[in-house]
Amino acid sequence: PLVRTLPHGGVTAALLLDGCHILVHTLPADGLLLLDVLVRGARPAADRAADVFARRLAIPARAAAHPRGEPARG
Repeated sequence: PLVRTLPHGGVTAALLLDGCHILVHTLPADGLLLLDVLVRGARPAADRAADVFARRLAIPARAAAHPRGEPARG
């Protein structure tokens, strides 16, 4: 993975795989961890990945799908 430590104590990491990626951004000042999981195929694979991160880190998780070509909705 590619990992970059940010000046404010945060970290950005990227794991690039064939046809998918996982990006992690931490924002310690805001108490946030942003996880971007892009997978080919059905959404359950991304949901499972988010669930694994949430369970391992013992944090609440909120998942949202943004199908390609459609604008993200808040």
